[in-house]
Amino acid sequence: MGPNIVYLAALVVLSVIVWGADRKYPVLRDLHAGTVDSKRKSYSLGRVQMAFWTILLIAGLIKMAALRGWTTEILIFDHKILVLLGISGATGALAMAVDLKKDNDVATATATAVAAGQAATELQAAASQVAAQDASALVKLQSSAAAKIVEKDQAATAAKRAQRTGVTDGFFNDILEDDNGNSLHRLQMVLFTLLAGVLFVIGTLTIPDPSMIPAPDPKLVTLPAIPEQILELLGIAGGVYVGFKIPGKAAT
Repeated sequence: MGPNIVYLAALVVLSVIVWGADRKYPVLRDLHAGTVDSKRKSYSLGRVQMAFWTILLIAGLIKMAALRGWTTEILIFDHKILVLLGISGATGALAMAVDLKKDNDVATATATAVAAGQAATELQAAASQVAAQDASALVKLQSSAAAKIVEKDQAATAAKRAQRTGVTDGFFNDILEDDNGNSLHRLQMVLFTLLAGVLFVIGTLTIPDPSMIPAPDPKLVTLPAIPEQILELLGIAGGVYVGFKIPGKAAT
């Protein structure tokens, strides 16, 4: 079996393993503080990107093993690949941090709304028992009750904006749309990732077989280098993606 056949087979097998793992464990899904079943959680673009690059790199190393045998030489590759994995991992970690902060904000805002609602009810009850002639106390209680109602409404609005849907709407819808339906920044990240991935796959497929070269250059028989421009594109796209996650839902 030729090295490229081994490489393509590795891509397929690794993809099946990751997809199968996701069916049992939510490895490609968003973390969610709610009670959404793991199989119904929405897919995470950051986690999918991390899995994408992990599959490509491991499959590439398997091809290197087919070319050179199982020696430490298969781990000799351009350091920019590590930078690429770092960018992918950082994007996923930042996205997860934003999601967890939103869940904490929802819990805090919900608790504030409940407490403010209870306080408003108690103040309104107290105001109803104040004698009509005690106008000063009545106005004070009604004013305090009104302030608590405003606080409750503001907290409820904040909770609604930070609340994430959490339930999958299908793989492509999940990775291409956020809670506001925005998709351009996500599409940008997907396209840049696919562009870099295609270039990496083509470069891996064209790694020369050292047995076919009289005096092979070690720099040629290695995983393809990642151009700095590609790293910059992926870094910018990842930053924009995380930035768009922060605001939350548009107010309605």
